Amino acid sequence: MGYIMVFLWFPPNKWPEVAEITQKNQERFSADESLGTVVVPMAVGSDKDGVVVQHIFLPNKGKFEEAWTQYRRITATYQGIVGFRSQLRHWVTQEEIVADIAANQ
Repeated sequence: MGYIMVFLWFPPNKWPEVAEITQKNQERFSADESLGTVVVPMAVGSDKDGVVVQHIFLPNKGKFEEAWTQYRRITATYQGIVGFRSQLRHWVTQEEIVADIAANQ
């Protein structure tokens, strides 16, 4: 199953636009606990590219594709912001990858 890792990068001067879209998204995409659990709601930092926001979600069994699609829709709402970029990643735990390797040998 694994985690859905959401990364957002944007220039610091774009905070007002990001905050406005985030507020609209919270209303539009209400939390659906049937999809899974938010592990890290929003961690904010910075790097050479500007502001970095990270969000981590653990989908429930059988809900990965639906959760992934919802996060793609959410990140797409920010694409009009100049300098904004996003990335979704699928990470698994050591136990999950070892079990997957063993099952496929």
